[in-house]
Amino acid sequence: YDYKLNGGAQFRRLMWESEIFVRYAEICDEVNKRDIVQARGVAITTVGWRDVVVKILAKEAHLKMKARVRYVAERLRWFFKEQKEAVIEFMDSVKGSADEKMYSVLFTKHVEQLKQDPMVKEVVFETFDKVVDRQYEEFMALFENTLCATFNNPWLFMKRRVLSIDDQSLEETYLPTFEDLKERIETEMQSGADVEQMINGWVANVPED
Repeated sequence: YDYKLNGGAQFRRLMWESEIFVRYAEICDEVNKRDIVQARGVAITTVGWRDVVVKILAKEAHLKMKARVRYVAERLRWFFKEQKEAVIEFMDSVKGSADEKMYSVLFTKHVEQLKQDPMVKEVVFETFDKVVDRQYEEFMALFENTLCATFNNPWLFMKRRVLSIDDQSLEETYLPTFEDLKERIETEMQSGADVEQMINGWVANVPED
């Protein structure tokens, strides 16, 4: 953190920090005997240990994960809103640079208009902020629904990690092909089944008495 980052480098570090923050989330509260007894409860149908796990996760982890998702969303919203001046500075630096031919001539035209007319700049910035706020709300709605589905039946969402963070530069990063996506889906489905089998073995060892 000795160097100030911007643009892609800053966004990539944000993604790393967000992934670590969410991936290693814990309940951080001790689950005692009373919690287990209450989760086990009394019901007309048989309540197994799998049901107990689902109840405890829903009670102890759901709201905490929702708070972590909101934190990530706030970080993303702040990042994009802070990039406005950086984008203006970049657009202004294109003219006369060695990479000028790689970018649209509209960059120079539009940045001159933004610099000459503060009112236009203010309207553009306000519109951009409104779009970011709208995407923030959609992001939260999407992940709140995902969390509800996850904690309703967490067994369907278990999987091992199939993607890794490496030292590739942004220039070496590329979008996966259709074949890559099919292979990843098969791998994730298999890894989810492996994890479920492992946890089922742990649950089976818990006494029912």
